Amino acid sequence: MIVALIVIGGGVGAVVRWLTTLWLGTTDTGFPIGTTVVNITGAFILGVAYGLHISIATFDTQPLTVGVLGGLTTFSTWMVEIDDERDPKPKIAATVVPLISGVAAAALGLIVGQAI
Repeated sequence: MIVALIVIGGGVGAVVRWLTTLWLGTTDTGFPIGTTVVNITGAFILGVAYGLHISIATFDTQPLTVGVLGGLTTFSTWMVEIDDERDPKPKIAATVVPLISGVAAAALGLIVGQAI
């Protein structure tokens, strides 16, 4: 049963990512705002889920973490979008901003999840 929930969650996460990327797209400079938003949001939610899992040992997070968030967040799309940039300045921003923001969002989510 858990495998089916992970598969369904992965499909939901992938569709949400795709729709968000279509909706937000990229900035005029080529910064991949859609992919950045889903990755930071996913990092925060994953932090919350792991915080809850640490606080409540019986809470099964795999359908959400592996399924939905695994389908939502995407390292490969992020890398391709960065590689597609022509100007090095957006490449640097598109690498550094999501990386720092994602780690901070995951840490904040972990704190929030443990506090709940």
